[in-house]
Amino acid sequence: MNRTARAAALLATAVLAAAILAGVPSPASAHGAGSGTISQSASFVLTPPGTQTWTFHAYLSSIGLPIGPGDTLRFSWSVATPGTPVLFQIHAHPSTGGFVIYYNTTAIGASDSWVVPNIDGIMVLWENHNPENVTVSYSFQLVPPASDPILYLVTLGAVIAAVLVVLRIRRWRASKSGKDPEKAPPRSDRNAHSSSKVSPAESLRGSGKQPR
Repeated sequence: MNRTARAAALLATAVLAAAILAGVPSPASAHGAGSGTISQSASFVLTPPGTQTWTFHAYLSSIGLPIGPGDTLRFSWSVATPGTPVLFQIHAHPSTGGFVIYYNTTAIGASDSWVVPNIDGIMVLWENHNPENVTVSYSFQLVPPASDPILYLVTLGAVIAAVLVVLRIRRWRASKSGKDPEKAPPRSDRNAHSSSKVSPAESLRGSGKQPR
């Protein structure tokens, strides 16, 4: 295989690898498109204000929700004792600095959904401002973004192009080795003449003459 064919083969391999990688979520990404829904639920107790556990403040990733941009976070939570509302908040402490609040309510429970933006450091917070303990139960569902059909079409096109390049290279190699039936060399006339030759003895017998 010459340099051109070798380069074409490498190009086809690279295109095929890129196409495969394009359709697979990166390990670094939290929750890629097409992956399954993640559910988490638990309960905890908030003690009165000023005590050690009067708040519950945690990164979503630390409670088993590997969030990523475009995910939908469905949440539902409630307190066990009526008449004891608590503060609930979804906010971010981004690595670039600052503090961003996305959801904020004081209630005895809430059920809602929220689309995760392209930002890091997202946390949830519950605060108890009641003089007694409050038990909170929560349930989260992390739903991945819908799969992009354009991505799959591009991936399929890249795979088809790579396969066509490989087939063209194989055909080129076959033609160079003389195995391509479309480019097979014509049958030699010399062989045809040699197969039609007769021996001198047969020629003499055919003419009725005896050899000397």
